[in-house]
Amino acid sequence: MSEKLLEKIQCIICGSDTEDFMKKIYSSGTLGTLNFKRCTKCGLVFSDTMYQMSDEEWQKHNKFYHSYWFNNTRNSLEHNPPYLQQALFFKILQKNNLIKNDNWLDYASGVGTLSRLLKEYFNLKLIPYEKYMADSEGVKLLKENPNLKFNVVFSSALFEHIRSIKTIDEMMSLLKEDGVFMVHTLVTENIPKDNNWFYYVPMHCTVFSNKSMQCLMDKYGFKYSIYCPFAKTWAFFRNIPSDIDKIIENINLSFSEKYLYGKNGFMDYWKN
Repeated sequence: MSEKLLEKIQCIICGSDTEDFMKKIYSSGTLGTLNFKRCTKCGLVFSDTMYQMSDEEWQKHNKFYHSYWFNNTRNSLEHNPPYLQQALFFKILQKNNLIKNDNWLDYASGVGTLSRLLKEYFNLKLIPYEKYMADSEGVKLLKENPNLKFNVVFSSALFEHIRSIKTIDEMMSLLKEDGVFMVHTLVTENIPKDNNWFYYVPMHCTVFSNKSMQCLMDKYGFKYSIYCPFAKTWAFFRNIPSDIDKIIENINLSFSEKYLYGKNGFMDYWKN
């Protein structure tokens, strides 16, 4: 594809024009040099090099790097999502009637670690859905009930791998109109133009800014968000829960610390 065409690629979140942001050179593997662009309106940063890959190339690339990552970090726990804190966040939301008691889906759940923790330690049911695993409980359930929708759709460590708005559209199509969307990813005010930034790993093609998350909330009709720094997870609400600010205040007082933060629109906790 010509450079001229690449220059015209638009933001997948808000549809605005984009500009060249930076290049990163990978000395090993399948990538070589990656070009990154930034949305001129919402600040989303993404690799148009990875966006332009065919599905076959993308799958080959991910297989290589996930195998490399697994073989080199299998004994390390530092890069895993905060599963236990995420499970506790679910329990606290449920205990305070901020999410309904059943019909929860973990979209792109992998091997279902969070579902297992919720079941074993909190006796709560989160259905693991991994479309690339035929025996995934959620895959079987949706095959039998294709119109089923959920009170909660949860996504962990997925947004940084998204190349198309269609992935988010699919998640939203599984959410009830009054359902809560929960997402764990990195979001920051200013995305650094730094080759050494820890988040520019070979599998990450999209990085969200606070403004791009606000655009996403607007796009899908969400009006209020809660953030839990311990779980590094947000909960988005289309219908603002009654007395939500007081509920958050009481939870924080109960824990004697700022456990939850909430506001109308996107809770832009990370300013740097």
